[in-house]
Amino acid sequence: MTSSSPSSSWRDTLVASLEARHHLYGDIMYVVRAAAKEIMETHKSRQTECFYEKMLACYLYERGIPYMTQVDCFVQRGTTQILVGRLDMEIAHNTILELKVAPRITPMDEAQLMKYVRAKQACGMKLEHAAVVCFRDDASVEILEVDLKHDIRRKRKESPLSDAHHSFSKDA
Repeated sequence: MTSSSPSSSWRDTLVASLEARHHLYGDIMYVVRAAAKEIMETHKSRQTECFYEKMLACYLYERGIPYMTQVDCFVQRGTTQILVGRLDMEIAHNTILELKVAPRITPMDEAQLMKYVRAKQACGMKLEHAAVVCFRDDASVEILEVDLKHDIRRKRKESPLSDAHHSFSKDA
């Protein structure tokens, strides 16, 4: 009889699978940026948030990258779970995305993302990345990335017709 329980064996398999995916695809945010750019090039602007979410899900599915959409976020207060909100996408159990269709990313969008980050981390989730992906009316994509492993925030504007523009900041 082995000492590992079926649930720990299942968890070990899941963790190994996620680690293998990370080695195969490298930075998940690279995949997200490529997907957003490709989606905008193909379908242009003026679609709904739901449309962009489904297109991003298809992109990830085609590449074998695990994801979930419309994920409820909770915090624990004693024995009671309290709903914080619903995040748009969780990828490979280490990255969360909040999608927007707007002229630009606002401080409120960033605050919403960080609320989800705190809720997920409080539940023990080991997040590496979080991002707001904004599909803009001018056929560009603005992405606010938060690299949680290195405490770096990056804001990018990517146009399907030009190279990306970057600005970086290290949080204190």
